[in-house]
Amino acid sequence: MLNVAYGIVMTFGGVNVPVGVWPAPLEIAAHALPVVHGVDAVRGVLGGAPAGRVLPLLGAEALVGACWYAVAALSMDRLVSVGSLDYAG
Repeated sequence: MLNVAYGIVMTFGGVNVPVGVWPAPLEIAAHALPVVHGVDAVRGVLGGAPAGRVLPLLGAEALVGACWYAVAALSMDRLVSVGSLDYAG
């Protein structure tokens, strides 16, 4: 399952192919994936973009990462509570 998630992020997240080539609905969804804004920030730094262009991308990447962290934490909390009830006897 991890390989599938990795493949989705790498394919649609702008690592292999720029996000702009996808149809509009898929492009919008891709911006919710981790690494999209980070890859853009790295490309900007390597291309000599000013800090005013790179810093918002880093902030967006931090926000997306925090949201994914919250989803993972809530999912794990739910998994633990449901699993504990199943085996409580």
